[in-house]
Amino acid sequence: IVVLCLTQISYGQEKDNSLKYGLEFFPLVIPFKIYSAQFVYGFSNIDYFIVGFTYLNNYYPNKKDAIGQFHSPTIPIGYRRYLWNNLNIEGQLWPAYNFYYDFNEQRYYNGFDLVGSIRFGYKIDFKIKHLPFYANFQLEYLIGLYKGNKPENFDDVDTKFPIFPAFSIGYNW
Repeated sequence: IVVLCLTQISYGQEKDNSLKYGLEFFPLVIPFKIYSAQFVYGFSNIDYFIVGFTYLNNYYPNKKDAIGQFHSPTIPIGYRRYLWNNLNIEGQLWPAYNFYYDFNEQRYYNGFDLVGSIRFGYKIDFKIKHLPFYANFQLEYLIGLYKGNKPENFDDVDTKFPIFPAFSIGYNW
């Protein structure tokens, strides 16, 4: 809702929407055992619908000091709006069924999680052998909306510093 309210102004921008489909990958999160790709559909010159798949298989809080591990498939859905040229704002909801393994108790805690994401960024278009690619550099703010079944030693890292860089490489057609 915040993203929709903030983006009612497009500053008279006209974007070329001849390439209305995109497929994005997030290569910088792979070392953290987060695998993510999303499909992007432009339903107007400045409005885009997003649906993807993400799998988190990372350690909590990190591999060296791990007390547990996430196994969390999610299907993020979102909306991106271009404000001016390639400057964009995006909102996503990440519903996930989280299988959290606690190393101390040696058991799984299963539960539903819902995380909200607001991203501000800039897209850079480029071509490789005449094929249209792009890179989208964003700052992401995460909001835990609902936390399912978690062990007592689970502490949300997101509450300490919920702003992260997000970088995607995409292909348009």
